[in-house]
Amino acid sequence: MKSTDNRRLFDTLIGASAATGNIATIPATQGTAGDGTASIALAFPPETFIARSAGGEPPRGADMNGFLNLLSSAVQVLQAGYFGPFDATFAAGIGGYPAGAIVAGSAAGAFWVSTADANTTVPGAAGAKWKSLFDGYATQAWATGQFVSSTLFSDTNNLGAAYFGYRTDLGYAWMNYKNSAGAYAPVVLADRTWVNGSFATLSGLASEAAARSSADTTLAQAIANETTRAEGAEAQKANLAGGNSWSGTQNFADDLVVAAGYKVSIADAEGAGSLYTWPEYYTSGRLSGLNAVTHLLDSGGNAMQWFALNGGNGRLYTSTGNVAFLSDMPQAAIMNSSNPNATGVSGSLSFTAAHAGFLKLDINSANSGAHKVSSSSVSGTGYLSLGGGFNSPEDMLVGSFVITFAAGAAVTINASIVYAGTSATNYLNSTGVIVYNA
Repeated sequence: MKSTDNRRLFDTLIGASAATGNIATIPATQGTAGDGTASIALAFPPETFIARSAGGEPPRGADMNGFLNLLSSAVQVLQAGYFGPFDATFAAGIGGYPAGAIVAGSAAGAFWVSTADANTTVPGAAGAKWKSLFDGYATQAWATGQFVSSTLFSDTNNLGAAYFGYRTDLGYAWMNYKNSAGAYAPVVLADRTWVNGSFATLSGLASEAAARSSADTTLAQAIANETTRAEGAEAQKANLAGGNSWSGTQNFADDLVVAAGYKVSIADAEGAGSLYTWPEYYTSGRLSGLNAVTHLLDSGGNAMQWFALNGGNGRLYTSTGNVAFLSDMPQAAIMNSSNPNATGVSGSLSFTAAHAGFLKLDINSANSGAHKVSSSSVSGTGYLSLGGGFNSPEDMLVGSFVITFAAGAAVTINASIVYAGTSATNYLNSTGVIVYNA
């Protein structure tokens, strides 16, 4: 913007000559809700944005003229260069004057500047956050108390009422001196040659100041460069006292050891929580021995679930139970055999127990000659206990048995069925499941 630009001064307010019915005084709030009249709080209210066919109200030209009149009035005050006085109601309404705001004082020519944001204190009051606009400027009273009046100087030998003087034509200074006779006479203080030879000249001082300033600038830049280099180098080093933040890949050429009682935590990038893994030793229980335990924490640092790898048996445990391996899962046990043209049939099955548990075995046998069973037996080796039995002897035999065993046991189960006569077909079928204890 240039000083020659048209500043569009409002010497007349917008709508100043409008008829009474064509310009409205805009209230702070709408007088009757929904009637379409404008207000400071709502401006043109919601109903003026709804079609009349849908029950809306048209915006009023008088309200628009009222807004323009109100705004041009506020602009006119600023264009007139008027700084209004402090207004407590206005201050409360805007949440306080901002820092740097200027208000007029009670006396003409007095102005106050706000020294804080949200300022509702009263200018001039004790502890108020305002200071005079002219604070720090020299006043006539202050200057009179600080400097010698020019009336006390003279540039001639005419003493008069002067106490000091300087002969510009001869280049020396003088002062009034009262001699022994009581008369005042000028005394020469120094001449120009002596002064120039005994004191630094202004040009010399200026040259020296320029040289020192240049040297200071060079030194300051060197210090800044060294500071930047040193800070950059320091930023690449870890602080032994802690508080380090690393980014990118960190390569360690040797072991990274965390002292006992401390842990390495890994936080989720989304802030959902974190985890840490550290060794824990237990003297008894399912985690007996040394374990690598991983703990999960929520975003508030509260413990959630955990899982542990036992160093002694290689098993995995969690806060809700043990993790089963495939070898821990139930396994099928099958024993099938046939013995044609005979009076009986037998079979066996064997396995090595991965853990302590039991075998549930169901056995059935039959023959084509419809001969009844004369004897039956289930026996074996390597188990702890065997319980169960068959139905009453008939030409078809059905039985169910439970065999318990210890971990690592080599278990063999034998079944033998003898019928009362020879048959072309004799068969033995058994199915079961090996179940390990938790």
